[in-house]
Amino acid sequence: MTLLSTYTLENKLKDDYQVPKIKNFFNIFKNLHFMCYTRDKHRKGAISMETTAKFDEITRASHLLNYLKVKSFPINVDEICESLGISINPSDFREIEATHQHKISGALITSKDSNDIFVNESDPPVRRRFTIAHELGHYFLHHKRDGENEITTVSFRGKSNREEREADLFAAELLMPESMVRERHSKMSLPLLWVLADNFNVSRIAMRKRLNALGLRYIEL
Repeated sequence: MTLLSTYTLENKLKDDYQVPKIKNFFNIFKNLHFMCYTRDKHRKGAISMETTAKFDEITRASHLLNYLKVKSFPINVDEICESLGISINPSDFREIEATHQHKISGALITSKDSNDIFVNESDPPVRRRFTIAHELGHYFLHHKRDGENEITTVSFRGKSNREEREADLFAAELLMPESMVRERHSKMSLPLLWVLADNFNVSRIAMRKRLNALGLRYIEL
């Protein structure tokens, strides 16, 4: 169990430890620089176009799966993180939650030497999987990689802004790729929601949102 205190979260990047460096595969995204937002060096804000943003999240998630040659479901997010040199840390967020009076799903801490995703150890496995995918969305969509800044993102449950929605879209495409969902759905005589959720190892809520977004009918028992 990792007890991730407020102090630890804010200072973790000062710890003297090493995680395997991120593999240099970002060139696969070099043609995607019609980016949905631009940022200043202090990350004070962004300019966004929603339609372009949605395409960007989906494209980046699908490119990641293609790059890693992921062809089957359920998607193994632990293996994806391992291949990228990102460590996953089940953590106890109770101290921070008490301070902020809000539940925390996860956190992402990046630096030039290490990249860490923290997930709430009290959450069920399907929620932890989505949190990991969500934090990967922050990693690819919102974090600079100039090697100079230490960046921390904390995902408070129930709080929504543009970046959180973008990370959710990335996570949905990563865990429930459109092509795989459509193929599995087409082979089902009775497209039961719980079966599809079980197939992709996601919650029924997440699968319901995904099927609705894709315009696919389903049976909910």
